[in-house]
Amino acid sequence: MVLFYAGMQWYVHDTVEKGLQEAVEKVPGLELNYSRLDVEVTKARVTLTEVDLKRGAERIFADKVIFSDFDQRHGIPHSMSVLAKGVVLPVDSTHLGPLASLFQELGMVELQGDCGLDYVFDPGNNALNIRSFTFDSPDLGRLHFSGGFGNLNLDDFRPESLVGLQIKGFDLTFADSGLMDRILEVYALHRDLSRQQARDFLSDEVRALVNGADAADNEQAVKAFQGLGTFVNAPEAIVVRATPEEPVPWLYFFMGRDVFESIRLLDLTVETHPVDGNQ
Repeated sequence: MVLFYAGMQWYVHDTVEKGLQEAVEKVPGLELNYSRLDVEVTKARVTLTEVDLKRGAERIFADKVIFSDFDQRHGIPHSMSVLAKGVVLPVDSTHLGPLASLFQELGMVELQGDCGLDYVFDPGNNALNIRSFTFDSPDLGRLHFSGGFGNLNLDDFRPESLVGLQIKGFDLTFADSGLMDRILEVYALHRDLSRQQARDFLSDEVRALVNGADAADNEQAVKAFQGLGTFVNAPEAIVVRATPEEPVPWLYFFMGRDVFESIRLLDLTVETHPVDGNQ
């Protein structure tokens, strides 16, 4: 039995390694290096240690990458469940695109933390269900996102096809552990204010949005911005939830609708609560 188990482990390890190499070769210019590969047959889990992923100028490091589901039958996997621990991501336009300037403004040179993604694609309905996307950074906080999207074909994906994307709904939770402090530092620095004055400034801006929503007779937007104001004044955890009655085309948000109408269209709510130590 011991010899059988050892032989099975060797076979699975070799098969997985070949599968990984084949998956990497499908992406032009992609290089994957790691110091160790472990396969847990009983848990259907693959762990890569000391991972270095590179494609052109893009390069991402991680202490460990753990796969518990990875579809290899399609060019873009129809399902994936992966957790990357100890990720190091440079803060530049190559890696973060337009978001890079935001993080650079906050004084960040690189993002560090743990990142997870769990999704499944239904080709019959062209529907993508993101069961969980997480990013946990000790410098910023913990982000958790889940949501459903329609009119998306991963088997024939092109960036321009995102024009037809539909939002079915989503939940976004962020538990702060430093992001708001960095934002207040930037506000204070640029406007020659104290930290409290910077917080008051931000609070006044949100209050103006509340008043604007009230003037537009949009009670849902009023409550949403009131929730945001609570978070600005006492940043702990914020939950943004969209539950539209019908899927909302992404294109709608580029057709002249103001932020108040967009909130109503998405049936958007914003709530705050104390940070859960288990998050």
